[in-house]
Order: sequence, then structure tokens, then C-alpha cells
Amino acid sequence: MQRQSGATWYPILKGLEVIIVGAGGLGSFISLSVSRLGCDITLFDYDNYESHNLTGQLVSHNQVGMNKANAIKDTISMFTPSCNLDAIPEKYTSDSITGPIVIVGPDNNEARKIAFDNWVSVNWENPNAIFLDARSGWDVIEIFCVTKKDADWYYNTLLASDSYAEESCSTKQTTYCVQMAASFIANYLKNHISYVNGIGAYDVPRYTNYNLTLMELSNDLEYL
Repeated sequence: MQRQSGATWYPILKGLEVIIVGAGGLGSFISLSVSRLGCDITLFDYDNYESHNLTGQLVSHNQVGMNKANAIKDTISMFTPSCNLDAIPEKYTSDSITGPIVIVGPDNNEARKIAFDNWVSVNWENPNAIFLDARSGWDVIEIFCVTKKDADWYYNTLLASDSYAEESCSTKQTTYCVQMAASFIANYLKNHISYVNGIGAYDVPRYTNYNLTLMELSNDLEYL
């Protein structure tokens, strides 16, 4: 981590505790990107990797069959050995721990709502508090950066699963798309922490949509 240790934001992000819910396509690459910021991670996922996950998730052939959280812990130990990653091979529930900084990337909004309910129920005095949500299709990225004042707005984005068009499993996620989403998440986390700690005028839009096919970036959420 020496090459970025001189960055103004690094001393604040080093060892910062981040909770990540989901270690699939989004969560696996988000874990890698966030670990490279210097953060420590608590990672939840009860599922196991299957062979079809090799297409869009940070998993190797010899990790197929492993619990996702445990597999990512092994991966992070190779790529970012300075990161303390606590793998919790359990489903995230209303009884699970929360923290000031939570990142979610599951494949359903029901899980997002549980994580957000837990986060929003705490009266965070920590200025770093933020809830980051990554969503990805086969060629579209959505990123939500939510503070307490945006709670009602965010709840309205959690549409029921049957409100979305059906896509075959093979086209739900692509590696390059979830890698870009992970980069957005890491950058917005860095920007938020920098801004609230008075490092500089870093921008953190509460919503970002990037269409990779059209290469169009928008901050307008059209369905609200």
C-alpha cells in the first residue's frame, strides 16, 4: 500500500471498518476495491460459489463449492494481505450487525431493505456514516449513496422483485460491468470520507446511472 500512502485520504481510510452484504458479482469485486483503499471489511454471504459464477464473479475454479464469504477472504488475503477481513458465512438478517459504513450488492431488493433498515435504525453520530448500494445488469450500473436525510427517497427505489424485467442468469452480470460498479463504489466511499473530514471538495451524487452500451452517465432517477 506504500504507493498510495501519501494520498491525503489514506490515513483516514486505513483500517476503517466497512460492512459489505453479498459476495457475488458485485460484492466480490467491491471487497477487492475497498480493501485496496486500506479499509477493513466484515463480509456477509451464506451462499456457495457454483460453476456458472465464474462468468461474472471474483472466483477461481478451485473455489467452486466454497462459501462465498470465506472464498473472498482467501482471495483478499492474496491480493491485499494488510486487509483484516471477517468472513461471516451467514444470511444477513434483521439481527445481523450494522455499522456506520455499509455497502450492499445482493441480487434482490429484499436483502437491501433489511440491511438499510438495520443501518437507518441507528442514530449515527459518526460523520463517516453512509449507506452505499450497487446494482448491475448485464450492461447497466446503478449506484446509490444514501445518508439519513435520503431515507424516504431510498426506500422508494426498493421495488419489488417482480417489478423488474426477467433476464436469463447468464446476462444478469458481466465481469467488466461489476468491476466498473466496484470502482464507482470505492471512489464514492473515498470521496465521501474525504469530504466529511474536510480534505477537499469531493463530489458524491446520491444516484448514478451508467449505461455501458450507450456510454451515457446520468444522475437522474427516472422512475421516481
